[in-house]
Amino acid sequence: MKLFFKRCLILFFLNSGLTVFCQEDQKEWPAYYFDVLGNLKIGMLLPNSDGDNFLSDGYETNFGLHLEGKVFVHRKIALGLQYQFYKGNVTDQSLVGAFDSSIIAHGLLFGIYNFFNSKSRFALETGLGSGFIRLRNKKEGFPRFTDSGFSIAVMAEVSYRFNKSIGAYIQFQNNWSFLSIEASKEIRNDF
Repeated sequence: MKLFFKRCLILFFLNSGLTVFCQEDQKEWPAYYFDVLGNLKIGMLLPNSDGDNFLSDGYETNFGLHLEGKVFVHRKIALGLQYQFYKGNVTDQSLVGAFDSSIIAHGLLFGIYNFFNSKSRFALETGLGSGFIRLRNKKEGFPRFTDSGFSIAVMAEVSYRFNKSIGAYIQFQNNWSFLSIEASKEIRNDF
């Protein structure tokens, strides 16, 4: 009986000590820590080419995929990586080349400014990025070949977070691509 009493007494003191320890005030994180450290986005891409160039005149573009990840380095400033790709079917081979379709991919590094802070459910962001573009061209019965170059992009985005994990966004982005394509002088101005 003495052994049982000693064990109960030890358990009582251990439990009392843990209870007192659990009742200590919780430390608050400093104000500069924010709720969202970054986010990952997966979305549908609706490409549209403007101007008098080979992409707008010689391709019919299809839906694509947009992947993006960003990390807040300050409450209003983030760094992000973006990858997007879509397919373009050739409609005018005299402007584009003797192939049937291309898979067009952009990889970009972005600097992003958020007009609200990262704790807000709403976000209005703008960004500037640079990276690469790659066109993987395909013609039935021939090996695939690629064209590549440098790309600059600007973007504007509006988003709303339902909670810390899920949100919705719409993003507008304009890319300027500088490809090194060899072309005859008759169509060189189109590139």
